[in-house]
Amino acid sequence: MSEGKGENGLPTKIDLKNLDKGLVRFCMECGKLDPNAASTLPKRDPADYKWLRMVYDSIEDDAKHMARLLTDIARYIALPDADKGAAAQSALAATLDELCELVENIENANDLITLGGVPVLLDLLRDCTRPPVCAAACGVVSAVMANNPRGQDTLLHAGATAFLVAALTRFQADACDASHTAAEHAALVQAEARALVCIASLVRGEPAAQKQLVELGGPALLRTVLDKQQEPLLRVRAVAVLWRFAASAEGTAMLVSEGFVATLLGMFVPASPTEQADVLERAADVLCHACAHTAAKQLAAQHKSELVAAAVRESKRDPASSLAE
Repeated sequence: MSEGKGENGLPTKIDLKNLDKGLVRFCMECGKLDPNAASTLPKRDPADYKWLRMVYDSIEDDAKHMARLLTDIARYIALPDADKGAAAQSALAATLDELCELVENIENANDLITLGGVPVLLDLLRDCTRPPVCAAACGVVSAVMANNPRGQDTLLHAGATAFLVAALTRFQADACDASHTAAEHAALVQAEARALVCIASLVRGEPAAQKQLVELGGPALLRTVLDKQQEPLLRVRAVAVLWRFAASAEGTAMLVSEGFVATLLGMFVPASPTEQADVLERAADVLCHACAHTAAKQLAAQHKSELVAAAVRESKRDPASSLAE
């Protein structure tokens, strides 16, 4: 759609929100017919090509879009604390959601890294006093790392592990404050869940990240989450982090030494009939992976019958084949 007319009747303002740059390019290139070829199509007015070129040059590609969003985020970061109220946080969350959608494409995720987006995102993670902001930033960080080794490596070397551990520590401490309203508590839980998803993405197949997490006190934070019977979402996210460790012998050794295998097995004993099914299902996944390694297999064997029976009852699937000796 256009507004106003300029020279030669061309529009001076174009709404480009829903225009596809590839489609405009197709119109320009496929409109250039061979003058020697027989055709019943009418000849295109040169003004049409001029208009299409102007539209093509005006469309914002993904890289420019992300650069603009990063500028908006940088403006928020530069605001004094007094101006970072609910309205500013809500606007920033919308900007981050838009950016998250873009970086779900791996090429865009890597372009964001090239554009210098990682330090900007880590600045937001540092702002863990505002859970909605940190939660939205974690969403973008997770998307950048999803199935993207470059994103994982870049964030690891930029110090993301320390930022995420610090944020998780703050959220856990704040969640214990009984003065929070229900909405404030829900925001803290959401932020904590997003941080756990980030950590799971960061440590996936990355021994260096796993080692950092352990050295920074990650196991204690995960145990705190697993103890929260009233927060099944957080427990599922914590078990997902453990699942990343269980994929390797070194990671499984940590699970055993830190007592996580015994903790997960304890979820299946008859004394815990009310354990949430989704938590049990993911715990069984971790144990299935861990049982490929000798130390965990010996421990799992002690409770194998309880584990299989509970998994069948609670998650409605039979893991016996994967747990077999």
